[in-house]
Amino acid sequence: MVGAGDIRDFRGSLNNNIEKGLFITTGTFSKAAKLEAVDPGKRLIDLLDGEELIDKIVECNIGVHEVRDYEIDEEFFKKI
Repeated sequence: MVGAGDIRDFRGSLNNNIEKGLFITTGTFSKAAKLEAVDPGKRLIDLLDGEELIDKIVECNIGVHEVRDYEIDEEFFKKI
């Protein structure tokens, strides 16, 4: 889980000419991290967590394809 300290460290690493940052994780952000990212008076940081990242990958069709899956209803076949 990404914490507020991680967001502060990231913000501190940004150059002065950058308007906003984007922090991407395959995990999740703590509530404190989310609050830190939008703290008034500080450079804003957009957050993208693991679920949102997967959604974007699927939406943009990057390295993925749809797979159809079926389960056999064994009870049905036992009855015939």
